[in-house]
Amino acid sequence: MGVGGRRSSAGSNNGLNVLVNKEHNRSVAFLLQLRRKIRNCSGDIHRLEKELTDLESDIVEERKRLGKDTEEEKRKAVLDAAVTIFNEKPKKGIAHLVSNGYFANGGTAQEIAQVLKGVHFSKVAVGEYLGINSPLHLEVLQHFASLFDFSKLTFVDALRTFLGAFRLPGESQKIDRIMLKFAEQFHLANPNVFQSTDGGYVLAFATIMLNTSLHNPSVKIRPTVTQFISMNRGIDDGEDIEEQVLTDIYNDISKTPFKIPEEGTELGIMFFNPEHEGFLKKEGGAKKTWKVRWVVLKNNCLYYFKAKDDDAPNGIVPLENVKATLTDKRDKGKRTATSQYFEIKSTERDLHGKRKPVRGCKTNSKGVVVPGNHQRYLFKASSNEDAKLWVNRINGDNMVEMLQTKIGERRESMRKSHNYERKLKAMQKKMKHEGVHKFEDIQKMTVQDIIEEEEEEEEELIRDGEIVTNVNFESNSFSQERQQQQQQQ
Repeated sequence: MGVGGRRSSAGSNNGLNVLVNKEHNRSVAFLLQLRRKIRNCSGDIHRLEKELTDLESDIVEERKRLGKDTEEEKRKAVLDAAVTIFNEKPKKGIAHLVSNGYFANGGTAQEIAQVLKGVHFSKVAVGEYLGINSPLHLEVLQHFASLFDFSKLTFVDALRTFLGAFRLPGESQKIDRIMLKFAEQFHLANPNVFQSTDGGYVLAFATIMLNTSLHNPSVKIRPTVTQFISMNRGIDDGEDIEEQVLTDIYNDISKTPFKIPEEGTELGIMFFNPEHEGFLKKEGGAKKTWKVRWVVLKNNCLYYFKAKDDDAPNGIVPLENVKATLTDKRDKGKRTATSQYFEIKSTERDLHGKRKPVRGCKTNSKGVVVPGNHQRYLFKASSNEDAKLWVNRINGDNMVEMLQTKIGERRESMRKSHNYERKLKAMQKKMKHEGVHKFEDIQKMTVQDIIEEEEEEEEELIRDGEIVTNVNFESNSFSQERQQQQQQQ
């Protein structure tokens, strides 16, 4: 390399060193400036912390002066928080009260019952909590019912008072447990009205069914007072309830239907009218895609929302002249009792006998309400039981059928009980003269003993083949008799 080349290289290195030094100086200056800002910020932070501490002290002093930090205020804050939680998830709401020491005795069933009745919780959430089937919740339900004084109320007024404290859940088993507690409490307060708890229990269901039949728009035939009286014969431990009592109940319900707590609408439009709500998967109309929808059944219409908290529904399906049925997803006319799918189809036909589409409307992508044109609405529930519940609620026949079944079962139970009691008395009378020892044994027997004894006898007959033999023998005798008659002819 020549002299000129070496000089050029040295000049380049010197220039690079100058640039590096300048960049280094800038970095150092930036770091020094950053450190000064950090020190200043740290000083500001310490001053703010001191101001906050002073403010907190002032707040504490002010709260003490105003009485805001009393035990009562703390309990109120815990309760306010629990109400918000309870209305969304009842069990967690009560757990919040327990964990924060709200209850004096740790949250006994009696304490919980008093809170449910005395605090302004959501009536829907209270009904849901009372319907849970667990030892604690059943005990809470017992104490909850005992908080009502029915001693100076008529049967209907007592039932209105009780049902006004919460909103009954939709499941029949939950309703059954709650209504039984009502009947027990009413009979305890009015021991001379019914022969036993059974009388009030069956009449409570009969009154609910009457309310449904008189005020549910989907029920076409209204019962008369004579039919209501006839339906309730023998429900009071085998005895008839006075006709005037039943007539008064009929007139009361006919004039004033039950009300839904918190809504001020007819109770026939809610629990006593089939209503339901929950998440379902819905098949699209033009595009057969499945989307989750929050679905509400109310006022004889089915409303579906994109989200549970939406203010306006995405679609509405009027339930006039339609029927819901369990169905196979592929719509090949197959009906399966174990399906999670159910469909809503019109029951109307045109002049050519073709099924009409289901009337409905929905909001399109532009937010415009347009008429629907569905031959069917297809939904998928979370389970077969849920699908059945939706079908029954939509068709409007679930509650009436359930109540009729309850009344029928209770009547049959009472009839059998009376038959066994009469049989027991007859056995006691018969054995009285056959020896003291045997008579004492019979006296110790109960109705349940007789039932078990008869079941054992029947099992022995079946096991030994005597029942089948008797049937065959009668059949053979009948055949022989017919053969003899034919020969004589």
